[in-house]
Amino acid sequence: TASWLNATNVTVSGGTLVVPHSKTLGRYTDVFLKAGSMQLDAGVEQKVRFLYLDGAEKRARVGRYGALDNMSVPAGNRTARITGPGVLNVLGEFAGSVLMFR
Repeated sequence: TASWLNATNVTVSGGTLVVPHSKTLGRYTDVFLKAGSMQLDAGVEQKVRFLYLDGAEKRARVGRYGALDNMSVPAGNRTARITGPGVLNVLGEFAGSVLMFR
């Protein structure tokens, strides 16, 4: 199995992207599911920055996403573009504060 932790964009234009473990993609990766699907294997809790469904114009909200039959994610976050029992965690932007103490 491969990992693409430094990938910034992953586009699925056909076929199936199989995600066999939670370290397949990096947390700063944007996933574009234009066609085809993403298979999340059992036990997978994959973190990504953004998820775009059906092309770049429809960015998914921050949250947990899964297959249509995955009851561990909210009903509104289930999609036919994701298969398997795993979960895709969409984290969104990474903004915050840095505190330094001496």
